[in-house]
Amino acid sequence: MDSPKGVPVVEQRLCDQALPIKTKAALTNSSVTNFTYSGNTATGIRQFGVIIDQSYPDTLKIPGYGVKLSAINFAAPVSTLSVVSGAKRVAVNCGVGSCRVP
Repeated sequence: MDSPKGVPVVEQRLCDQALPIKTKAALTNSSVTNFTYSGNTATGIRQFGVIIDQSYPDTLKIPGYGVKLSAINFAAPVSTLSVVSGAKRVAVNCGVGSCRVP
C-alpha cells in the first residue's frame, strides 16, 4: 500500500512544471493525505499549474478510485503560478468517491 501523508511542498521554484499529485489508476487500498503547498513559485508552465490526477500513467483519462485523496491544502504564504497561453491553471481528475473536499 502506498499512502504518503503529511508532505509539505514549501518554497519550491519551478519552471515549466506543475504542482502535481498523480496516483496510479490501478492502485487499491491507498491514500494521499495532508499535502500542503505553501510559498511556491512556478513560471512558464506549459500544461497545468496544479494537477490532481488519478489516471497515471495517463493524464486526464479514466481515473482509478482505489486511492483516497484528502486534506490537500494551499496555505500562506500564497503560491504563485504563471501559465503560458493555452495552459490550464488547475486540472482535477478524480475517481468516483476518491477525492474528499472539506
